[in-house]
Amino acid sequence: MLESLTRRLNHHLDLTVPLLYRAGKILVEEHRQEHTVIQKADGTPVTNVDVKLSCSITAELQQTFPTYGILDEEQDGDGRSKEFCWILDPLDGTTEYLSKTGQGYGIILGLLHEQRPVLGLFYQPQLDNLAYAILNQGAYQVHEGTKKVLEVSPEPALHLLTSKYQSSPELERLLQKLNPLRVTRSSGAIKIVEIARANATAFVTVNPMGLWDLCGTSLILEEAGGKITDLHGHDLDFYQSGRKVDQGIIASNTLLHSLILERIYGR
Repeated sequence: MLESLTRRLNHHLDLTVPLLYRAGKILVEEHRQEHTVIQKADGTPVTNVDVKLSCSITAELQQTFPTYGILDEEQDGDGRSKEFCWILDPLDGTTEYLSKTGQGYGIILGLLHEQRPVLGLFYQPQLDNLAYAILNQGAYQVHEGTKKVLEVSPEPALHLLTSKYQSSPELERLLQKLNPLRVTRSSGAIKIVEIARANATAFVTVNPMGLWDLCGTSLILEEAGGKITDLHGHDLDFYQSGRKVDQGIIASNTLLHSLILERIYGR
């Protein structure tokens, strides 16, 4: 069964990578154009490009995988009751995208099978960086045609990533407790992938994160040797009733996870 699933997932990877490359080309072509922007109920922006890619990517996924469910950040449907369910963020880092100069935006696609992520992809088209992982097969990056294995840093020092655009007094108090050696602020769920790339050792946020931010990226991190939980140390539940993890996020190189929880809660 496991061998059959692995073969199936490799075939899915072959089908979805070209899809992300095509969608990424649209993102780059429209990056410096003027965009229609509205504020969603949670205060985050959504643009006409988010909606355009949402419609095109989900349409192609539905055509290629007609029996699979889909959960898309920009659409109301929720296909998590199906055995397989795609979870999509058509434009992660919308604020960065709107800045016209930022390169940290990308497309996240994850696949759930029986309540757990089994395939994850994060594509940054402006940098031509594709990070991906298949359950129990490791995590990889393809940059300008060159493929390499992703592994978290073994460094025990706390080089911390956190939000660039969603700072708050609660977050600042948390950072004081953690007392990291270095703090870098950036946008989007790319911060989780940056730990898998060994460019930092941890990421924390007190803010809710969508399942579309976490499904693909969490698998990439875990397959690179990292660990991700909510802010209380609980495993992520992709079949919870809501569409977001409301309890904050800790992502780390595994070595630092217990230290982070100890500094937050004194345990």
